[in-house]
Amino acid sequence: MPPVAEDSKPHSIEGGALRRLSVSQLRKFALCERAWFFAKVLRLPERPLKARDLGTAIHAQLDHYLRTGEDVLGPLAAAGKHLLPAPDLGITNCIAVRA
Repeated sequence: MPPVAEDSKPHSIEGGALRRLSVSQLRKFALCERAWFFAKVLRLPERPLKARDLGTAIHAQLDHYLRTGEDVLGPLAAAGKHLLPAPDLGITNCIAVRA
């Protein structure tokens, strides 16, 4: 799955005003206001997290498999292959991946 260009993502804060707020942002704010400020107001990049990167890769593998039928599943995704529906080539986006 191609990455979304950073400039094309809607920003939470524009022109000093809050324009967009999600449940994930509220959770992040509740955990640490300063982390939310750094990410959403100052737009500093977040440090990579192995679990998040692994989850994103697995979602991309599952999405590709369900859209094309091509078995590109890594070991973790393949372990649950028996739980997946049969690939449907008419599906355009099976799994929503959020950053």
